[in-house]
Amino acid sequence: MINQQLVSILMVALGVLVGNVLFLYSLKFIAPAQSNVIVYLWPVILVVLATALGLMTFSPRHILSVLLALTGAVLVIGPDLATGSWKGVVLAFGSGLAWAVFCVYRIWQGPDAPDALIAGLTVSSVSAMVIHFMVETTTLPTPLSLFVVIFTGVFPLAVGALCWDYGLRRGDKVVLAVSAYATPLVSILILAAFGRAQLTAGILVGATLIVGGGLVSSRQVRSL
Repeated sequence: MINQQLVSILMVALGVLVGNVLFLYSLKFIAPAQSNVIVYLWPVILVVLATALGLMTFSPRHILSVLLALTGAVLVIGPDLATGSWKGVVLAFGSGLAWAVFCVYRIWQGPDAPDALIAGLTVSSVSAMVIHFMVETTTLPTPLSLFVVIFTGVFPLAVGALCWDYGLRRGDKVVLAVSAYATPLVSILILAAFGRAQLTAGILVGATLIVGGGLVSSRQVRSL
Protein backbone atom coordinates (compact mmCIF):
# COMPACT_ATOMS: atom_id res chain seq x y z
CA MET A 1 0.00 0.00 0.00
CA ILE A 2 1.22 3.50 -0.83
CA ASN A 3 2.41 5.44 2.20
CA GLN A 4 0.04 8.42 2.38
CA GLN A 5 2.48 10.38 4.55
CA LEU A 6 5.19 10.01 1.89
CA VAL A 7 2.79 10.95 -0.91
CA SER A 8 1.73 14.07 1.01
CA ILE A 9 5.35 15.08 1.57
CA LEU A 10 6.15 14.65 -2.13
CA MET A 11 3.07 16.64 -3.18
CA VAL A 12 4.08 19.49 -0.89
CA ALA A 13 7.65 19.41 -2.20
CA LEU A 14 6.55 19.34 -5.84
CA GLY A 15 3.89 22.00 -5.39
CA VAL A 16 6.26 24.45 -3.73
CA LEU A 17 9.36 23.61 -5.75
CA VAL A 18 7.79 23.52 -9.21
CA GLY A 19 5.68 26.59 -8.51
CA ASN A 20 8.62 28.69 -7.37
CA VAL A 21 11.08 27.46 -10.00
CA LEU A 22 8.66 28.24 -12.83
CA PHE A 23 7.87 31.65 -11.33
CA LEU A 24 11.55 32.60 -11.04
CA TYR A 25 12.32 31.49 -14.59
CA SER A 26 9.31 33.39 -15.92
CA LEU A 27 11.00 36.59 -14.73
CA LYS A 28 13.63 36.11 -17.41
CA PHE A 29 10.98 36.77 -20.05
CA ILE A 30 8.30 39.02 -18.53
CA ALA A 31 8.12 41.73 -15.89
CA PRO A 32 7.61 40.75 -12.21
CA ALA A 33 4.24 42.53 -12.06
CA GLN A 34 2.90 40.62 -15.05
CA SER A 35 4.23 37.29 -13.80
CA ASN A 36 2.66 37.86 -10.38
CA VAL A 37 -0.77 38.52 -11.78
CA ILE A 38 -0.66 35.52 -14.14
CA VAL A 39 0.51 33.23 -11.33
CA TYR A 40 -2.47 34.35 -9.28
CA LEU A 41 -4.84 32.78 -11.74
CA TRP A 42 -4.35 29.72 -9.53
CA PRO A 43 -7.51 30.19 -7.43
CA VAL A 44 -9.59 30.05 -10.64
CA ILE A 45 -7.57 27.02 -11.76
CA LEU A 46 -8.32 25.48 -8.37
CA VAL A 47 -12.07 25.96 -8.92
CA VAL A 48 -11.88 24.33 -12.37
CA LEU A 49 -9.83 21.37 -11.13
CA ALA A 50 -11.97 20.85 -8.04
CA THR A 51 -15.07 20.85 -10.20
CA ALA A 52 -13.59 18.37 -12.66
CA LEU A 53 -12.72 16.03 -9.77
CA GLY A 54 -16.19 16.27 -8.26
CA LEU A 55 -15.05 18.20 -5.19
CA MET A 56 -17.50 20.99 -5.96
CA THR A 57 -20.41 21.71 -8.29
CA PHE A 58 -19.80 23.97 -11.27
CA SER A 59 -22.25 26.84 -11.60
CA PRO A 60 -22.81 29.89 -13.82
CA ARG A 61 -21.01 31.88 -11.13
CA HIS A 62 -17.88 29.83 -11.76
CA ILE A 63 -18.12 30.39 -15.50
CA LEU A 64 -18.29 34.14 -14.89
CA SER A 65 -15.30 34.00 -12.53
CA VAL A 66 -13.18 32.12 -15.07
CA LEU A 67 -14.09 34.55 -17.86
CA LEU A 68 -13.28 37.56 -15.69
CA ALA A 69 -9.93 36.14 -14.65
CA LEU A 70 -8.93 35.09 -18.16
CA THR A 71 -9.88 38.51 -19.51
CA GLY A 72 -7.72 40.06 -16.82
CA ALA A 73 -4.80 37.82 -17.75
CA VAL A 74 -5.08 38.83 -21.40
CA LEU A 75 -4.91 42.49 -20.42
CA VAL A 76 -1.89 41.86 -18.22
CA ILE A 77 -0.09 39.84 -20.88
CA GLY A 78 -0.91 42.49 -23.47
CA PRO A 79 1.55 42.98 -26.35
CA ASP A 80 4.20 40.71 -24.80
CA LEU A 81 2.92 37.75 -26.82
CA ALA A 82 3.94 39.56 -29.98
CA THR A 83 7.50 40.11 -28.71
CA GLY A 84 8.23 36.48 -27.96
CA SER A 85 7.61 36.70 -24.22
CA TRP A 86 5.01 33.96 -24.41
CA LYS A 87 7.61 31.73 -22.72
CA GLY A 88 7.34 33.81 -19.57
CA VAL A 89 3.55 33.71 -19.74
CA VAL A 90 3.57 29.90 -20.02
CA LEU A 91 6.06 29.57 -17.14
CA ALA A 92 4.03 31.89 -14.92
CA PHE A 93 0.83 30.01 -15.71
CA GLY A 94 2.59 26.72 -14.96
CA SER A 95 3.63 28.10 -11.59
CA GLY A 96 0.03 28.89 -10.73
CA LEU A 97 -1.10 25.48 -11.99
CA ALA A 98 1.43 23.69 -9.78
CA TRP A 99 0.18 25.48 -6.67
CA ALA A 100 -3.47 24.89 -7.62
CA VAL A 101 -2.84 21.14 -7.99
CA PHE A 102 -1.21 21.07 -4.58
CA CYS A 103 -4.15 22.92 -3.00
CA VAL A 104 -6.73 20.62 -4.62
CA TYR A 105 -4.81 17.61 -3.33
CA ARG A 106 -4.79 18.95 0.23
CA ILE A 107 -8.50 19.82 0.04
CA TRP A 108 -9.18 16.29 -1.19
CA GLN A 109 -7.29 14.93 1.82
CA GLY A 110 -9.48 16.94 4.18
CA PRO A 111 -8.92 18.20 7.75
CA ASP A 112 -7.45 14.88 8.88
CA ALA A 113 -4.69 14.92 6.26
CA PRO A 114 -1.25 13.94 7.58
CA ASP A 115 1.02 16.82 8.52
CA ALA A 116 3.52 17.06 5.70
CA LEU A 117 4.41 20.72 5.32
CA ILE A 118 7.66 20.83 7.31
CA ALA A 119 9.05 17.66 5.73
CA GLY A 120 7.80 18.70 2.29
CA LEU A 121 9.38 22.14 2.53
CA THR A 122 12.65 20.53 3.62
CA VAL A 123 12.62 18.21 0.60
CA SER A 124 11.77 21.19 -1.60
CA SER A 125 14.67 23.29 -0.27
CA VAL A 126 17.21 20.47 -0.68
CA SER A 127 15.94 19.79 -4.21
CA ALA A 128 16.18 23.48 -5.07
CA MET A 129 19.80 23.51 -3.90
CA VAL A 130 20.60 20.50 -6.09
CA ILE A 131 18.92 22.12 -9.11
CA HIS A 132 20.87 25.32 -8.47
CA PHE A 133 24.24 23.57 -8.54
CA MET A 134 23.21 21.68 -11.68
CA VAL A 135 21.96 24.53 -13.87
CA GLU A 136 23.06 27.83 -12.34
CA THR A 137 26.28 29.64 -11.56
CA THR A 138 26.89 30.05 -7.85
CA THR A 139 27.45 33.61 -6.68
CA LEU A 140 28.34 34.27 -3.06
CA PRO A 141 25.79 36.73 -1.66
CA THR A 142 26.60 39.69 0.51
CA PRO A 143 25.61 39.40 4.19
CA LEU A 144 22.57 41.60 3.57
CA SER A 145 21.49 39.56 0.53
CA LEU A 146 21.93 36.33 2.51
CA PHE A 147 19.76 37.72 5.30
CA VAL A 148 17.05 38.73 2.81
CA VAL A 149 17.09 35.26 1.21
CA ILE A 150 16.81 33.50 4.57
CA PHE A 151 14.10 35.90 5.77
CA THR A 152 12.11 35.39 2.56
CA GLY A 153 12.43 31.63 2.78
CA VAL A 154 11.42 31.42 6.44
CA PHE A 155 8.54 33.88 6.65
CA PRO A 156 6.69 34.47 3.33
CA LEU A 157 7.36 30.94 2.08
CA ALA A 158 7.63 28.52 5.01
CA VAL A 159 5.43 30.18 7.64
CA GLY A 160 3.00 31.39 4.98
CA ALA A 161 2.66 27.90 3.51
CA LEU A 162 2.08 26.37 6.95
CA CYS A 163 -0.66 28.88 7.77
CA TRP A 164 -2.25 28.51 4.34
CA ASP A 165 -2.33 24.72 4.51
CA TYR A 166 -3.91 24.75 7.96
CA GLY A 167 -6.54 27.27 6.93
CA LEU A 168 -7.23 25.54 3.62
CA ARG A 169 -8.14 22.28 5.35
CA ARG A 170 -9.68 23.55 8.59
CA GLY A 171 -10.56 27.22 8.27
CA ASP A 172 -12.93 29.48 6.36
CA LYS A 173 -12.14 28.84 2.70
CA VAL A 174 -14.20 31.83 1.60
CA VAL A 175 -12.04 34.26 3.56
CA LEU A 176 -8.90 32.55 2.26
CA ALA A 177 -10.08 32.74 -1.35
CA VAL A 178 -10.88 36.44 -1.09
CA SER A 179 -7.55 37.15 0.61
CA ALA A 180 -5.63 35.18 -2.02
CA TYR A 181 -7.20 37.16 -4.85
CA ALA A 182 -6.19 40.42 -3.22
CA THR A 183 -2.53 39.40 -3.48
CA PRO A 184 -1.96 40.39 -7.14
CA LEU A 185 -2.97 43.98 -6.52
CA VAL A 186 -0.99 44.18 -3.28
CA SER A 187 2.10 42.64 -4.91
CA ILE A 188 1.95 45.11 -7.80
CA LEU A 189 1.68 48.04 -5.39
CA ILE A 190 4.70 46.76 -3.46
CA LEU A 191 6.72 46.28 -6.65
CA ALA A 192 5.78 49.77 -7.81
CA ALA A 193 6.71 51.27 -4.44
CA PHE A 194 10.23 49.85 -4.80
CA GLY A 195 10.52 50.90 -8.43
CA ARG A 196 10.31 47.35 -9.80
CA ALA A 197 7.09 47.78 -11.76
CA GLN A 198 5.17 50.37 -13.72
CA LEU A 199 1.48 50.65 -12.99
CA THR A 200 0.14 50.61 -16.52
CA ALA A 201 -3.57 50.75 -17.24
CA GLY A 202 -3.49 47.18 -18.62
CA ILE A 203 -1.95 45.75 -15.45
CA LEU A 204 -4.30 47.62 -13.12
CA VAL A 205 -7.46 46.73 -15.06
CA GLY A 206 -6.30 43.14 -15.57
CA ALA A 207 -5.48 42.66 -11.91
CA THR A 208 -8.84 44.15 -10.94
CA LEU A 209 -10.67 41.70 -13.21
CA ILE A 210 -8.74 38.77 -11.73
CA VAL A 211 -9.65 39.91 -8.23
CA GLY A 212 -13.25 40.26 -9.40
CA GLY A 213 -13.18 36.70 -10.71
CA GLY A 214 -11.94 35.53 -7.35
CA LEU A 215 -14.64 37.35 -5.45
CA VAL A 216 -17.30 35.82 -7.69
CA SER A 217 -15.99 32.26 -7.43
CA SER A 218 -15.26 32.47 -3.71
CA ARG A 219 -18.99 32.73 -3.00
CA GLN A 220 -19.14 29.01 -3.83
CA VAL A 221 -15.97 27.80 -2.14
CA ARG A 222 -17.93 26.63 0.92
CA SER A 223 -19.31 23.79 -1.16
CA LEU A 224 -15.86 22.22 -1.01
